[in-house]
Amino acid sequence: MDRLNFAIVGSSAFALRAAAATARGDVDFAGVAGSTLQGAKALADQYGVRAYADFAELLADPKVDAVWITVKDALHAPMTIAALEAGKHVLVEKPMTVSVADADVMVAAARKAGRVLHVGNHQRMRPVYRLLRSELADGRIGKIRYARFHFFFGNFSNEIAEAPSRGSLEGSGGCWVLKEFGAHMVDLLRYCTGQEPAVVSSLLKTQRYAVETEDAATITLELSEGGIAIVDVSAASHGWTHTIQVHGSEGWVHGDGIWRGHGQLTWSDGEVSRFSLDDELTPYFDQFVDFTAAVRGEPSVGATGEDGRAVLKVVEAALAFDQARKRLS
Repeated sequence: MDRLNFAIVGSSAFALRAAAATARGDVDFAGVAGSTLQGAKALADQYGVRAYADFAELLADPKVDAVWITVKDALHAPMTIAALEAGKHVLVEKPMTVSVADADVMVAAARKAGRVLHVGNHQRMRPVYRLLRSELADGRIGKIRYARFHFFFGNFSNEIAEAPSRGSLEGSGGCWVLKEFGAHMVDLLRYCTGQEPAVVSSLLKTQRYAVETEDAATITLELSEGGIAIVDVSAASHGWTHTIQVHGSEGWVHGDGIWRGHGQLTWSDGEVSRFSLDDELTPYFDQFVDFTAAVRGEPSVGATGEDGRAVLKVVEAALAFDQARKRLS
């Protein structure tokens, strides 16, 4: 299979970016299915592709090889399972779904169907994280003893932050920044260190917005080889900052301003690895190439369904710890 016929599920919000990436990527853009035909047509017409009447019509199209699911988190599981059962490969946006139990069903459905299930953790595709992963695996700083993955995004308007998909417990699946930003940070922690993190403690706070969920969260974790890790994410604090610190038995590395793929890695031996700002769609293009390789059975670094489940396991455990803490306080 040289190219995949990809269809987008969703017609607003992230789907706009997904469609732009699909039109540019190393795939053929088959069409769009949205919550309404009107919405699907508005997006599909921009790219001259088919607007499906609904999700069922998309799944019935034998020309569609794969779908990119960009709808609300609570719909990820049922739509992914239906697509897999229809014989489609699936790229589902992160977080993979709203619970580990749902993730288990999705992974099982992919295995049964013999189809590829990946989660849209596109940050893995950026050269900065690939280099960090490679150097850590080669033991450049020795055994990892401490890691911190930090991302603060304080640029939300009240209207966007307080929307039900983020602000309400029911609409969000129980948490906000822990899932939206924490899912990326936990995935990058696992990807770059090659280790599994287990939750030791967590603190979720509502500091800025009028939400039932949280707008700031910190998780303390133990890595599978004994190191300490911290993931902290926030939409409540001023500014937009992203840093990574990894300290080992023989050195350290700090990453500053690397969320968009630029910034730099500073190593304890004095070397500075610099990266230039890439096009916003570049990691999504690379994700298509990687996904197609996975469909062919070739090596892939994309986040699998199992990876998505592992991230949700951390998120779910952190949320449970914080809820238990609040009950005891």
